[in-house]
Amino acid sequence: MRQEPRNPYLESDLLDLHDLLMKRARELGERVKRTPQQREELVRDTTWLLCAAANAIDASEYMPGHPEHSSAHDRKALPSAFMEWHLAHVRNSRWRTYLRAADFMLGKNRNAWREDVRIEGMKPDDLAARDDDGLAAVLAELAKLPYWGYRRRVK
Repeated sequence: MRQEPRNPYLESDLLDLHDLLMKRARELGERVKRTPQQREELVRDTTWLLCAAANAIDASEYMPGHPEHSSAHDRKALPSAFMEWHLAHVRNSRWRTYLRAADFMLGKNRNAWREDVRIEGMKPDDLAARDDDGLAAVLAELAKLPYWGYRRRVK
């Protein structure tokens, strides 16, 4: 039996999923002739994209790893299960806040800035994800950028 490949969109953040979903919506609206194989690939890829987006919004209580699932049979697991879930959402929210601010200030130069810049000796990604103080430091650094944003210096 052929093994289904892993969903390539599962690790995408919400901003990437947004862009991918908007692109797919446009693609599905185009009047393009496709071969049966192309249609099958598009259906499979769209299924993966929708599953990743649904998982990013929130997942079912029946999914292993979610607090309801962990707590259903063992009430003593409830505090740690829900705290882990809470902290994962806090980290995700911090990450989304950082990427949204970076997109706003940097646009297409977002990735170059993320690679080039160090704040307090750390990459902005690492500092923003670390804790709320790190996120605040990265946001303050973004606020210092000139209105034209960031330009990578060629050496």
